[in-house]
Amino acid sequence: MTTHPLVVWQLSDGKRGHERQAQGLIEALGTQTRLEKRLVPVQLLPGTLGLDALLRRAPAAPLLPPPDVLVAAGRRTHWPAVWLRRIFRCRSICLMRPGASRPWFDLSIVPQHDEPPTASNIIVSEGPLNPFHPGPAQQALGLVLLGGPSRHHAWDATTLLRQLSAVLKRTEGKDWIICTSRRTPPDFEDELAAWNFPRTRVMPFDAADENWLVRHLPAAQEIWVSADSLSMIYEALTVTTSVGVLTLPERRRDRVSRAVGNLIASAKVRTADAPTQWMTHEPLAEASRCAGLVLQRWPDLRR
Repeated sequence: MTTHPLVVWQLSDGKRGHERQAQGLIEALGTQTRLEKRLVPVQLLPGTLGLDALLRRAPAAPLLPPPDVLVAAGRRTHWPAVWLRRIFRCRSICLMRPGASRPWFDLSIVPQHDEPPTASNIIVSEGPLNPFHPGPAQQALGLVLLGGPSRHHAWDATTLLRQLSAVLKRTEGKDWIICTSRRTPPDFEDELAAWNFPRTRVMPFDAADENWLVRHLPAAQEIWVSADSLSMIYEALTVTTSVGVLTLPERRRDRVSRAVGNLIASAKVRTADAPTQWMTHEPLAEASRCAGLVLQRWPDLRR
């Protein structure tokens, strides 16, 4: 009988969104089996890793317990994961579409909106995984999460402010926090700062520490997200069923804009222009579900 905990290496490219996806899966695995996680920044791995993999020799890297499982999120982590899998003869899991490296991963967990192919080594998730859970919501707290211009959506400040005004006027008596992001245009932040809506404050992205969202997202009773931020929409749906989308003009009809449209059409989220009652459904728990499928596929990982 195996007594040591499962050793999981989280390969990191340093991007916060990718970190949260890997963290979501690993933490969910940790609730179902005993494990030890090690964070491995790919930029610290030796440049000879490909040759090490070819020769099946241990890389010149800091001493770590050999991995049982590698978890990779972000394109810069994909090939290091492929090479490390060959070196340590361990299992590997890729989050998101792995592209050309897919045949060399044991398993990929791919969001449905990425339109993954049907394959035995692919688990389809509803949105990107994340580490959030429903918390004790504060009845009078609302949260607005703003992105910025993207390949999928144009940024229309006038339309956004009109929608925000409609939401805030309907919810008088509730405290609101409007959180910007790295992509939010500075002039839009200036417009928000000049607002005089009661019980509303703006949290600029550069003033929030990396755990700000972890603390505030589960506490919000109602969350509105700009349409360009699909991952944040799914993070909101993980903690509450009261999620709204602030719509933006589409630059093109693609997988991201279709995914947002499908969420609106299925009434999992609502818009400011169509105020209806919040739908009754359970918050998403995709990290837990996918972790269970991983252990069902590989029962020897249970410790």
